[in-house]
Amino acid sequence: MTRINTSRGGSYIRLLENEINFNVVSSSGVKQTPFILHSNGNASLQGKFEAKEVKVTTTPTADFVFEEDYNLPKLEDVEKHIKENKHLPEIASAKEMEKEGVNVGEFQIKLLQKIEELTLYSIEQNKNLKEQAERIKKLEEQLSIKK
Repeated sequence: MTRINTSRGGSYIRLLENEINFNVVSSSGVKQTPFILHSNGNASLQGKFEAKEVKVTTTPTADFVFEEDYNLPKLEDVEKHIKENKHLPEIASAKEMEKEGVNVGEFQIKLLQKIEELTLYSIEQNKNLKEQAERIKKLEEQLSIKK
């Protein structure tokens, strides 16, 4: 064991056959293992994680939303799901997230999917607004001709 901090309490790294433990011993002698690197590539952390950058590599992305054969949910169905379940379709409920946690990579893709769906809804609404404006303009022109 190599002590990082030699004062009472101190910290040390413990190299085991299948993991590396970063240990902290409080001044009262209580050992804590706040960070563990496992041989399977996983890491366990008790506490907060802070970084200047985090890169999550996962596939696929949410660009499938823009494919011609994508079945964009009807807004009425989304509204019904929200009223019944109090969360978006394909997104876990707050209770489930609290209980199970959240896979950040998968969650980011789901959020991007919802943003892309919102973009498609907005584009459709914009087309409808332009069409309605044209129809109103034509009706106003017809009414002014008749006067």
